[in-house]
Amino acid sequence: MEAVGAEIDVGRMTWHGWEHGNRIPSKGMMVKLVALVPGLDAGDFYRDEVLEPEMAQSEAA
Repeated sequence: MEAVGAEIDVGRMTWHGWEHGNRIPSKGMMVKLVALVPGLDAGDFYRDEVLEPEMAQSEAA
């Protein structure tokens, strides 16, 4: 974690925010992350945002 953060010049707090869903990397940063972290997919950060509105609609029904 720290090695990748240092490689792309990101502090611990920013990385922590990404890991815990409090922040989402910018598109430019996502390109760097996907290139450096094996198995990482940009969708790992965005899937929950897509699912939440669907869940809210099904709960309202």
